[in-house]
Amino acid sequence: MAPQRFSARGVAAGIVAAAAAALVSPAHAAKSTNASVVIFTYESNMAWALDTPWKWREEFASHAGIAKEAVEVYELPEALAIVQAAAAADVDDARPYPDVLFGLDNVLQHEYSGDLLIEYDSPEKIHIIPSLLEAVNSTEAQPIIPYDHSVMAIVIDKQVLQERAPAVYELMTRPDFHLIDMITNASAIFPHVVLPNPTTSGAGINFLTWTIAVLGDNERGVTGSYTGSPNLDYRDFWRALKDNGATLYKGWGDAFEDFLDEKHPIVFSYATDPAYAHCANSTKEYIAVFSKDDDATLRGWYTIEGIGLTTYAAQNITGRVEMAKRFIDFVLSEEFQSQTALNNWMFAARQNIPAPECFAEVNVTDSIPSVNEYLPAGKVHMYLMPWLREVGGIVNDSSPAAMPKAAGAWTVAVAVLAVLALAF
Repeated sequence: MAPQRFSARGVAAGIVAAAAAALVSPAHAAKSTNASVVIFTYESNMAWALDTPWKWREEFASHAGIAKEAVEVYELPEALAIVQAAAAADVDDARPYPDVLFGLDNVLQHEYSGDLLIEYDSPEKIHIIPSLLEAVNSTEAQPIIPYDHSVMAIVIDKQVLQERAPAVYELMTRPDFHLIDMITNASAIFPHVVLPNPTTSGAGINFLTWTIAVLGDNERGVTGSYTGSPNLDYRDFWRALKDNGATLYKGWGDAFEDFLDEKHPIVFSYATDPAYAHCANSTKEYIAVFSKDDDATLRGWYTIEGIGLTTYAAQNITGRVEMAKRFIDFVLSEEFQSQTALNNWMFAARQNIPAPECFAEVNVTDSIPSVNEYLPAGKVHMYLMPWLREVGGIVNDSSPAAMPKAAGAWTVAVAVLAVLALAF
C-alpha cells in the first residue's frame, strides 16, 4: 500500500488499523474471489426506478463480455460505510479487496486520509461537466470522478404540512425563508421534521456541511453565507433540532420512506425530490426549500457523487485493474449517464445529458448559486472529524459520533477512531 499522508486523521487511522489488526487472528484477511471486478457501493445507489429498475450490473457484464456473476457488488447500508469497509479490507474476511468505490461524494472523499483511491484518467473524463471536476479536485482528498450531482434541500409535502401545521407551511415557503427561522421557530417546525443522522449517513453529513456553510462555525472562524445572527452558528441549529423533537434515522433511505409514508411532512433530502413525485404522476406535490444568504441570494449545497479506482486494484493486489477501469468508464459513459435521472433522481455529471421533461415541469434545477464556496475543501478536510464529533455529541445523547457497523474488527476499530478524534 502507498504510505498515508501524515495528518492528525492519518495518525488516528493508523492507530485504528493497528488496533483492528490486534483484534483478529493472523488468518483473517480479505476474502478470496474469482470475480472479474469487485465493487463497493451503497444499497440505494441507482435503485429508485419508478417501475422496472435499470440493472447496471447486468448491463456492464454484457458490455464487458463477462458473466453477471463475475461482477461482484457489495452493497453497504450507507455511502459512509463504503469508506470504512474499504479501509478495513486488510482485516475483513467477509469481503474481498475492492477494485472500485462507487458512491463517495465531495464531502465523504475527505472522511479518510489514507490512500484508498488513486487517480485514474478515464477517457470519458473529458465529457464530465468541468465545474464538477473542479469541485472534487482536492489534493487532500480521495480522488473521485463525478457521475451525478444534486442540491441539498428541505423538502416539504405540501398537502400534509398545510393540513397539520399551516403556519409552518406559510413560514417555510416565504421568499425570505432562512435556516435561522428554523432555530427561532424550533418548537413549531422540528416536530414535523425527519432526517438522516449526520454521524451515520453520507446524506446526513452533507446536511451538516450545508448548515456550516450557511451558519458558520464561530469557534473555528468559519464564516457562513448568512451573518445576520453572529451569535448563532451551526451548533445552535443542531441543538434546536435535537431539543425540539426532530426524528433522525441512521440512513437517508429510511428517513425518506418515513416521509413517503406521511409520518413527517418535512424531510432533509434533495432538490430533485419534487420530480420523483411528478414523474410518477402522483397527486403529491413536494416543494424544495433552500436558504437565503445576506444579500437575499438563494443558495444551495451541492452534493457530487463520484467513483474511484482503489489502490488495491491499481497496485495489482487484486489483479483486476483493467476491468475496474472499464467499469469506471462505463459509469461515465453516455449509456449509464442517461439512466441517472430516473434511477437515482440526480442530475447526470456528463455534459449534454438533458434531464427528463418532467424535471423541468416542476422547476427542478441544478443551476442555483452554490453555497459550497463558503466551505472550501481545505476546511472540510481539516474539520470534518471534529464536526462529526461535535454534532454526534448533540444528536446522539452526548455520545461520540457513532459510525455505522462494518464486518469484523472494524466495528470496534471505528469506535476507537471516534475516541481518538477527541485527541486531535
